[in-house]
Amino acid sequence: MWTNSSISIVYLLFLGAILFCIGIWGISINRDRPISIFIALQIIFLSIILNLLSFSVAHKDFDGQVFAIFTFVITVVEFVIGISILFIFYKGSQK
Repeated sequence: MWTNSSISIVYLLFLGAILFCIGIWGISINRDRPISIFIALQIIFLSIILNLLSFSVAHKDFDGQVFAIFTFVITVVEFVIGISILFIFYKGSQK
């Protein structure tokens, strides 16, 4: 993927840490808004995926990239199921 990257792993890990902190902050601020919590969880999972990819490239091991793709797919499925459940509850409360 990124074999000859000019970006240092330190910068990628720092970006992952910033994204993780933004996600935690988003969860703690938006306790009463479920969609905002789902978006904050997506940001947390994306920071984890960025860290997986960073370490995978740094160690020249492709197992981390495969695991990152698997984690991304599971995260998207979790998000779609959660949003669909929220829409069902929202539509049920409208009646």
